[in-house]
Amino acid sequence: MSSRRAGVRLAAALGLALVLSGCAWSNRDNRPVWNAFEEHLVPERDAAFVATLPLTVPGGFGAILIDSFVVHPAQVVDDAAGDARDVWTSMQWSEKYYTELATMLPRAVGTPIVFVGSFLGRSLLDIDPHQEPQSPAEFARQQDERRAERRLELQRWLESLAADRDEPLSPECDGCDSWSDDLQVGFDAARRTANADGRLELYQAAEQGGWPPFRADPTMGLRDADPVVRYLVLRRWPHRESIPEDLQRDLRSDPSEMVRLLARKSLPAHD
Repeated sequence: MSSRRAGVRLAAALGLALVLSGCAWSNRDNRPVWNAFEEHLVPERDAAFVATLPLTVPGGFGAILIDSFVVHPAQVVDDAAGDARDVWTSMQWSEKYYTELATMLPRAVGTPIVFVGSFLGRSLLDIDPHQEPQSPAEFARQQDERRAERRLELQRWLESLAADRDEPLSPECDGCDSWSDDLQVGFDAARRTANADGRLELYQAAEQGGWPPFRADPTMGLRDADPVVRYLVLRRWPHRESIPEDLQRDLRSDPSEMVRLLARKSLPAHD
């Protein structure tokens, strides 16, 4: 009777462990033994699949157990060690010597707790691998690379406008923090040669990104050669006070009737 109870308890424990490890199991990278078993030992044809079930079912169950209790836990040991190591990486001896000295004992006590907790959590759940903290130099290098990528993407987009090609510009690529002479040349070329739709996109992107050309002349869209562009820019203009008086007069007497009507409504002449 006792052996039966022990067997039932073991089966329940295994079932509970498999349920708890389901989140980790959902990631294919966390089950290498099962992946190899499924790829090489499970037949694809229906007849062979059914005929080999007496062998593949216990074999698959064994693969699951090995992944859950041996292979995946071994995969996360380094990550758990990295989490425990982070307990010590934030110490600033040169700036807070006595404060950091007082934290030595709590850190020493907490390190194995963090390791065990991280190891169990990573064994049961699908948690991203541990990332080592970036050094200031590495962070600065990555920021420079991102700025260079944004400049390159913005340059290509400006060239596409100048060539009448419809290419999207990612929202992150504002270029404001990395404006250059090459971008200014590309901006001027796009403004000269792009079609009306491209110029409207250019004005909107420059406004949203706060690009230097827009800061230098925010009313460039109101002076565009196309009346539809002038109308659309004026329609979404936020403050009439930022439009010079001479430009307001020009808009109220614009050759386009729609622009004139909108300007006289939104920019009425002072008495």
